[in-house]
Amino acid sequence: MLLPPSIIAYNFFAMGLNVVAVLYLTLTLFGARTSLKQNHLFLISGTLANGVILNVPGGLNYAYKSLFYILVTLFLLKVICNFKLKEAFFSVAIFSIIDALGETVVALISVEVFGYTVTYFHQHILLLLFGVLIQNTINISIILLIRTYKYKKDLASPSTNNPALFILLMLLTAVFFNFVGLLNPSLNLKTVVLYNAIIVSLLLICSILFFYLIDKLRKGVGIDTLTGLWNRQFFHVNLQEELERTNRTGNPTSLAIIDVDNFKKINDTFGHLAGDVALKKIANTLRQNVRRIDTVVRWGGEEFAIVFSNADIETAYEVVERIRKSVEAIEFMCQITISIGLSSTNLTTNLDELVHVADKALYRAKETKNTTIIFVEAPSY
Repeated sequence: MLLPPSIIAYNFFAMGLNVVAVLYLTLTLFGARTSLKQNHLFLISGTLANGVILNVPGGLNYAYKSLFYILVTLFLLKVICNFKLKEAFFSVAIFSIIDALGETVVALISVEVFGYTVTYFHQHILLLLFGVLIQNTINISIILLIRTYKYKKDLASPSTNNPALFILLMLLTAVFFNFVGLLNPSLNLKTVVLYNAIIVSLLLICSILFFYLIDKLRKGVGIDTLTGLWNRQFFHVNLQEELERTNRTGNPTSLAIIDVDNFKKINDTFGHLAGDVALKKIANTLRQNVRRIDTVVRWGGEEFAIVFSNADIETAYEVVERIRKSVEAIEFMCQITISIGLSSTNLTTNLDELVHVADKALYRAKETKNTTIIFVEAPSY
């Protein structure tokens, strides 16, 4: 007997949210950045395959469906995204624990607190839909915390510092449990409101603690306090991870080192506070012109660096040329120009050599000012 169309659609929707969370967790745990094409292929194939498994009518109990779901996800992570089998297995295992925690939270409150049976809960598609949204929002929040601890990379990202995720979680939770509670005629409105007040208060406390954690980490890890960019300490960790990914997947990594032309003259003419303003404006321009997967660093003083993930030298050149022209257009007391040196893993995958080549290219660019140089000679010391 076929499942109702609404349940079939729900199963595909739930599987879609799950594969998104699994991929995000895997990328978080193992630092490999797959291409956009690989990500899309994994998400589409994972959603379709697991959705079909979940919708198999009769003859296959939930335990077998869960086993097939795990095997399919492991296979797709290995074949499509090039993760090692042990990495994929570890990621799926961790996600299963996180997912079970989120499901338990929803079940305890919805079923135990409001007195519904699991059967009743599963007969109402709106309850299921709201429930899976809450569950996966909790999942992503936990994964975000893991990412914060492991890479501390999203700390400079507006999406992490923006409380929208937690506000959304609180609003969804309030709407969901009000909806669930009001469906039960044995519960009065006062009880429902009380439970919601407790839930939202707990979530608000968790949000405050999370942002406090971010603030503490900002002060203790590689964030440049003036510009909000990553500092040189973080740069070396990040670049090493990128080079390891390049060696594993064959996808290129490019490096740009940027120097502000005649910055000393800006400080001497307009003062050091004006110089700080100029650096902030340049940092914002760099951040606005790169992709989310790229890393922008304050190298030191008036120098910056950009690590271009999964980008060859031609792609990186197009981006830094756009950056160079955007910096020229910055509104300031005088015109600001920059010089840029580029290197790529098509020449070397050794960290020191990659930096050396980009630095040498920058030295050449500084001779003419406001120039981008690609240095293609073999590294030599």
